[in-house]
Amino acid sequence: MINMEKVVNCVRENRATLKQYIVDGINRGCSIVPIRLIGQHTFTPVWFDNNIDTYDARENKDKILSLFTKNPGRYGYGVLLGKQPGGFYLVCIEIDVNNKYKEKTKEKIEQVFKKYGIVYYTESTMSGRCSIYVALDKFTKDIQRITKITFIYECMENNNGAHISGKIELLGVTGTQVATVHNGIFNNEKPFFIENIFINRIERFTLAWFEIQSLFEHLIGKKLSEFYKFVRKYNFLPISEINNVIISFCVKNNIPDSQVHKIFQQIYGEDYDEKTINHLLENAKRKSHDLLPGASIIAYHANLLSESGKLSDNEEKAVRDFIVSVKMDKNNEDNIDLPDYLTDIENVYLLSSRKFTKKQDIYYIEKYFVERNISGVKEVWYVKIESDEPYGIFKQHTLVNDPDVIGVKIEIKRLIQGKINVYEIIINDELTFIPSLNITKPEDIIKEIAIKFSYYTGYFDISLFQKYYAIKIREYREKNNGKLIPYQYDQ
Repeated sequence: MINMEKVVNCVRENRATLKQYIVDGINRGCSIVPIRLIGQHTFTPVWFDNNIDTYDARENKDKILSLFTKNPGRYGYGVLLGKQPGGFYLVCIEIDVNNKYKEKTKEKIEQVFKKYGIVYYTESTMSGRCSIYVALDKFTKDIQRITKITFIYECMENNNGAHISGKIELLGVTGTQVATVHNGIFNNEKPFFIENIFINRIERFTLAWFEIQSLFEHLIGKKLSEFYKFVRKYNFLPISEINNVIISFCVKNNIPDSQVHKIFQQIYGEDYDEKTINHLLENAKRKSHDLLPGASIIAYHANLLSESGKLSDNEEKAVRDFIVSVKMDKNNEDNIDLPDYLTDIENVYLLSSRKFTKKQDIYYIEKYFVERNISGVKEVWYVKIESDEPYGIFKQHTLVNDPDVIGVKIEIKRLIQGKINVYEIIINDELTFIPSLNITKPEDIIKEIAIKFSYYTGYFDISLFQKYYAIKIREYREKNNGKLIPYQYDQ
């Protein structure tokens, strides 16, 4: 905790230096304002019979200096954020997270600023927050739209010991605000406004700010519920597909379960089913995150809805803004342009991945089975790709084969124990199939499925479908922790 008595004594002793800081700040075009350090209205500004809208630091310069001379130790200083007397604009980014995350958060912001060539000034507040000051040539509506970034992770602790989300705020862009400057008052550092202030271009700062936002909260996740409300309003997609895409995206991007449930609550309202969402989350978490559909599927849905002609003008604008957010999200590693053989996707299974080296370049040849819902028929497609990295199906890759259907989707329901142990199989998520007891080898099951259910797809690749069948059996065993759950059945 700050010892205010010690602060007051230091301010009293260093008042000549602090007065010079104020003179330098005003001369450099900053709106400096005195801040009360003691008394009934601690940490409030002195307006000299003005208010926040009419206050002029240059006109009140002599009064400010007199105040410091006649009342040593009683006043510190602050700055009015927004338009400055020098013609530029001043903003302050305030980082409000606990100490565990503060330095990492500050480092990430500084890395982005350096990337875009943004000149900035930092200081730590007495409450442990971090403030970053930036001077700009102007404000735009784009930068005024997003002034608060809430972390998707819980990284603060309130007085009751409960963990809450941290936040980063951009102060000064929506109106004049007072910021208490701590350097020189609560520590021995010099305040930023005595330096030659560099004025950054708003276009560069806007790009940097949007990238900072994407680092700490998913731009997609923030608008996900709003977009899928439109999807549901116009019955544009089946509920099962909405659930599958959102769950996959959230699990893939490590969004906390509490946030996932909030998204679904906002989409479904009274129809929200917590048990269903928990079940879907459990299933998705069993799968490799690299094989879960992510942002590319969401962008695909958004483009389809935008071009459907169903939306009002305001809804159309909201969806177009959402598509921009998807493309700007720096957390997304997917290839945002979804190829046609990955549209209408439900699940992806990796059959094999082999690493090769050619002239010191490493690449991977990978084979996949892709379950797709095409007009109600759950088709299974075989896709072979070349990629610069493993699990490349949703990333940039090159096709090796001509993707094509090999059969209809199946799910293993249970093991039936009888004269011959066989699996009860769900075909196309709707029909139950139990293999005949006169089978003599495993491929007989595949051939029987092909004969009985070829009307779904018109074609079965027996060899490839048998490999797909083996993957589904393995998936069934993993769901049951490696154990087979038999069902007694006599034919």
